Amino acid sequence: LESSGEREMSTTMALNRVMTLLVRDKQLGPKIVPIIPDEARTFGMEGLFRQLGIYSASGQLYQPEDSDKVMWYKEDIKGQVLQEGINEAGAISDWI
Repeated sequence: LESSGEREMSTTMALNRVMTLLVRDKQLGPKIVPIIPDEARTFGMEGLFRQLGIYSASGQLYQPEDSDKVMWYKEDIKGQVLQEGINEAGAISDWI
């Protein structure tokens, strides 16, 4: 990870940058499962939705409201992100 030089960066932007680099690693990437309880878009993590897919045992069963956007909500049986919505207790349970 290269320095941003003189440019300041928020903590969430730095986290997203590190997370993106880690999930792109050929050996480590498939072993990383981001668990996102809520506010993924607020923190700029929506890029992971298209890149990794959101895990859903049934796959995508509906047309997302944001399907016309670049970073639309992609659910997939092979998805790697666990998107829990407003469910912090569920996210902790996933981690345990």
